[in-house]
Amino acid sequence: DHRQAAAAQKLGDALVTYNALALAGAPAQGSQMVSFTSSAERALAARKQFYAISSEYGSSRAGQWAHYFAALCEVDLGNYAVAEGQLKDVVNSRDAELSSLANLVLASVYRNQKKDSDAIAIYKELIDHPTLSVPKTTAQLGLADLYQTTQPAEANKLYEQIAKDDAKGPAAQIAAQHQKATAP
Repeated sequence: DHRQAAAAQKLGDALVTYNALALAGAPAQGSQMVSFTSSAERALAARKQFYAISSEYGSSRAGQWAHYFAALCEVDLGNYAVAEGQLKDVVNSRDAELSSLANLVLASVYRNQKKDSDAIAIYKELIDHPTLSVPKTTAQLGLADLYQTTQPAEANKLYEQIAKDDAKGPAAQIAAQHQKATAP
């Protein structure tokens, strides 16, 4: 219990760093407020904390989440190859919710690297196996967004399906906005 509590405390501290403000010309870190002069500086500081937690408490829930956030820092820093490897590790974790979140980020990493077929495969997997952290509509919206430029007809089919499945939900509203924007 003590070890779990220590891991959770360290993860909380690292999340404070990760969510800190990145302001140009920000003052040095004080005891009250954490700030950085750039988002890259913030990501570097948070990444260091997350990797330390992941290394020390890797088998704990907090350690697994730290691994995920370390991968997000790699994405923030544009280190897509490193992020890809880290996210794949998290995808293979025993936690289905965390795994699906990592898969969603991995799909965006593949999109940034122009590996659309890999991203499409992940979105389809997430659509077929939704979780609370990544519902079916979230994956559908990601896939439709990807299809917007390459396969607009497929994007519209997905938007129509989303609107049909949950006509009054927020995803349907987003789908309707995209359909209006792409209408001829």
